Amino acid sequence: MTRACTHIALALHDHKGTYWPYVVTTLTSVFLHSSSALHVHLLHDDTLSPEACAAVSQLCRKYQHRLTLHPVELSSAMATIDTRQFSVASLYRLMLPQLLRHLDLVIYLDADLIFNLVDIAELVRAIDSDPHQHPVSAVVDDLFSGSASSRRELQMLGIPASQYFNSGLLGLRPQRIDLDLMESLKHFIERHPEAEHIDQDLLNQTFAQKVHWLPAKFNHQVNLTRGRYFDAIDSFNQKILHYTGKAKPLSGTFAPPDIHFWRYTHEVPHIHRYIQAPMRYLQQMHERPGSAYLIPTRERKP
Repeated sequence: MTRACTHIALALHDHKGTYWPYVVTTLTSVFLHSSSALHVHLLHDDTLSPEACAAVSQLCRKYQHRLTLHPVELSSAMATIDTRQFSVASLYRLMLPQLLRHLDLVIYLDADLIFNLVDIAELVRAIDSDPHQHPVSAVVDDLFSGSASSRRELQMLGIPASQYFNSGLLGLRPQRIDLDLMESLKHFIERHPEAEHIDQDLLNQTFAQKVHWLPAKFNHQVNLTRGRYFDAIDSFNQKILHYTGKAKPLSGTFAPPDIHFWRYTHEVPHIHRYIQAPMRYLQQMHERPGSAYLIPTRERKP
């Protein structure tokens, strides 16, 4: 299938004004390796700052890709939903099938992804290889069953771990999705008030048996589960890295996958302003060679 351009969508809620650098960094990683013309759709609410808007707009102009800003607003009922530890922007992706109904394919990207030496055209080819054109293309969440709470969640949904996908990267075919997913979410929460990953769980339950499975390299989760954050540095090459969990590069971590993140931050003006001061550890010899204790430094209040 030949398209004039590839449509990608991201969502942003930024009440602290410190998350938009992730959006710019994700887009930079996509743009640097893309052999395709791109049309970026940014779903945002009133927390989009003028600085963030200017940075995203300038980035798209520099790399000659089209940008459309989509102001969105949740209904009063939806605005009261407890999204747990996740940003309310996680709900905005549920609007995409209605908002972009005219498109045959849109690729949704979380803002904590890095296309590390990956051309998005390769991802599009993998999605288009689906002869049945399923409504959703995604990668199995190979870390989801790592905790007891997640295993209970899978049991609640009636979905085996091998059939549960991570919703941080999705190939969506809006014309093959008839449901209003935002409306479906209300009913889902009524049925499953204990659900932790409400939007991701909804998508998994809604599209069970209707998923085109993508190779794992297109959503390689990087977090502390099973020690993946400390894998060898070259194990992250030629993969789409997804910095899930609490350990994120701008929070001050510095482990092998963070090096790949920093390769793509050069388009964020004054990126140092958004780095949270990490806990610094001084390793000192104590009692005998090879033993150490960790001393956190005092950090100045902003």
